[in-house]
Amino acid sequence: IHPTIECVMVTGDSNSDIASAHVILTTPEKWDSITRKWTDNLYLIGSVKLLLLDEVHLLGDGSRGGCLETIICRMKTVQRAATRVQQQLKRHHMVEVAVEEERQMLSRFVLFVLFLLCSLSCAFISRSYLFPFCFFFF
Repeated sequence: IHPTIECVMVTGDSNSDIASAHVILTTPEKWDSITRKWTDNLYLIGSVKLLLLDEVHLLGDGSRGGCLETIICRMKTVQRAATRVQQQLKRHHMVEVAVEEERQMLSRFVLFVLFLLCSLSCAFISRSYLFPFCFFFF
């Protein structure tokens, strides 16, 4: 594998840090164990983009087939949940941007009104009815 790609092998004996890994090699049983509490680690487990399974012919097997089926179903559920979270974050960001734009527009309007009031008061004090011209861009 390329030197910049971090590969981690997770077995029953090791406690490897999978958070920094690009590729995780493990058994179906160990992955089942890691992902059982996926809601506690949604960001980590939800960042999995590809799941490769070896020995898929064991799906019908009584001893290991249930584990394979479980992790396949769980990963589909995790991906749906991660997609929903990403969509909510995008919507939240869009609302924040809209609120910021509205705030900026309101502050420009307030500045414009203050400028007009100052111009009117200056014109009233000097008894001159020649108002200064102003260009204000929204």
